[in-house]
Amino acid sequence: MENNNMSKTDIKRMSRACLEMKKFILLAGLSCAMLAFTVFGALYKPAYSSSADIAVTMRGGLSSVSSNLKTAKSLADVLAEIVGSDQFERAVLKELGKEKLPGSLSVSRTDDTNLVTIKASANDPISAYEYLSAVIRTYPNFINIAAPDALIEIFNYPYVPETPDNKSHVALA
Repeated sequence: MENNNMSKTDIKRMSRACLEMKKFILLAGLSCAMLAFTVFGALYKPAYSSSADIAVTMRGGLSSVSSNLKTAKSLADVLAEIVGSDQFERAVLKELGKEKLPGSLSVSRTDDTNLVTIKASANDPISAYEYLSAVIRTYPNFINIAAPDALIEIFNYPYVPETPDNKSHVALA
């Protein structure tokens, strides 16, 4: 009978110990969650992108689909080189009225089409839009020299992005 009483006492002690540990585990878990949230909030930098699609055709009347595709492919290559040049960077900086570019640019071509996409990325939506708009105002001077046969028409104009490309998925209330 005494063993049975000892067991009940041991069970009560163990229950109290578990409850005390439960509070400690809960407190430690909450502390870790708060620390992770704080660190993530400090390190997270949103990235916004704005893009524009450009249709490329040949100047001077009718042209075949094949020649438009070849022109688009070569223009995408030329645009990538132009965008990476110091001279183009200086022209865009002058157009923006800034000393440093707000982000990065990329140029790509949609396969089997005559569409070339220029994409500007920056840390805020207005900067991404303004950067791409300055590029679009600047690049025709460079393209006319590099690819005089190309006729370029903006198919989709730049826009101010509403959400970042790299969403945090954490509600920052």
